[in-house]
Amino acid sequence: MDLLILTQTYFLIIEVKNIVGTITYDPEFQQLIRHHENKESVFKDPILQVHRQRQQLQYWLSKQSLIHPIPILTTVILSNPQSIIKKTPNLTTGTFPLIRPDKLTSKIKELSKLYTQALITIRDIKKLAKNLKNMHRENDENVLNKFQLTYEDLIKGVNCPKCSFIPMEQQRYTWFCPKCYLNDKMAFQYALLDYFSLINSSITNIQLRDFLQVSSRNTAKRLLKSANLIQLGTNKGTYYSPK
Repeated sequence: MDLLILTQTYFLIIEVKNIVGTITYDPEFQQLIRHHENKESVFKDPILQVHRQRQQLQYWLSKQSLIHPIPILTTVILSNPQSIIKKTPNLTTGTFPLIRPDKLTSKIKELSKLYTQALITIRDIKKLAKNLKNMHRENDENVLNKFQLTYEDLIKGVNCPKCSFIPMEQQRYTWFCPKCYLNDKMAFQYALLDYFSLINSSITNIQLRDFLQVSSRNTAKRLLKSANLIQLGTNKGTYYSPK
C-alpha cells in the first residue's frame, strides 16, 4: 500500500500512480492505457490492485480482535500533473474512480460526512499503526526459491490477459490468443512484469527471447524499446530495467 489513513470511522487505502501521457481507464478489460510520444502502453488496473489490498487488510484486521469491523475504503490518485486523463464511454463522470491529488482533501471531507460513527478508539488506532509498521517487510525473497521451483519449471510465452491461455501467438504487430481470439498489442508487457517479479530486476535481449519465446533478435529489441524501460549498458552488454 502506498498510503493508509486510519480514522475512528473508516480506513482509507490510497494507491498513487505517477504516469505521464494521456491515460484512458478501461474497466472492461481491467487496464490503464497510456499514450505517450506516439507509443501505447498498458498498465494493470489500479482499482483491482487496491481492492486486493483491501481484502488483505480485512483479513489482517480480522486477527486483531477488534470489537467492530471498520469500513475499508479505497481510492487511486494519478499524481503526475502533466498527464491527461480520459475515460471510456461507458463510464460516467460520477462513477470515475481515479482522482487528482487536489481532490483528496475534499474526498476525505465527503467520507467523513458519510461515516460518522466512531468504531475504534484513538488508543487502538495507535496500536494498529504500530503493529502494521512492525509487520512491514520489504519483499526481497525470491518467489521461485520460496516454492522450490526453477526457471525451467516455468511455462514460457505470453499469457493472455483476458482468458489466461498461454502461449499467445505473436503476429506482426500484435499478440493473438487462439482460445478467446483476443488481439492485444501490449500483452507481452504482463509477461515482462512476471519476469521482473520472478526472475530478475533486469532483462537482456536474449533473455527476453527465451522467456517470451520470440525467435527474432530484432523483434525482441523492438518489444524492449516499446515497453518503456530504462536501457543500460552498450552493445552485447545492453540490458533493460523497469522505471
